[in-house]
Amino acid sequence: MLRVAADLADALTAEVTAGLKIEPLADSDYGREFLDTTLAVMPVSGLAEAVDHIARYGTQHTETIVTESAAAADAFCQKVDAAALIVNGSPRLHDAPTMGLGSELAISTGRLQVRGPVTLADLMTYSWRIEGNGAVRFRTGASGSETGISTQERNSGASNTESNLG
Repeated sequence: MLRVAADLADALTAEVTAGLKIEPLADSDYGREFLDTTLAVMPVSGLAEAVDHIARYGTQHTETIVTESAAAADAFCQKVDAAALIVNGSPRLHDAPTMGLGSELAISTGRLQVRGPVTLADLMTYSWRIEGNGAVRFRTGASGSETGISTQERNSGASNTESNLG
């Protein structure tokens, strides 16, 4: 299912909507996790509006931008706070096996996962930038090398470590 603003729904081509159920985007859809294959799309006038919307309604788990502008993608990834930032790909790419990290035991949006003595190294948290390269959905059990995505680990105040999985 695709949920979109009425003016956007009118502009979609038959090629885009083929086989999809289209419903109007409602205010109650903002910040909602559908837990199915529903995609809600809200076009914005620019990066500032997108960042503001995500700051208000986002999950801080996975946020996505679709853009042809490398500068917009870079600014988005600098301004949005999330565990994974996906550029031109599906939010479903945020998955440990797909990212080449091995089996996924759990997910967390928390920032401190330590007990006992806390050192500076324990205070580092990571955010991932995933270049989707147009991937809309990974295959079940696929590793990053099979999807053509690349990931980049980011942490506060430290150098980025890049892993190209494509």
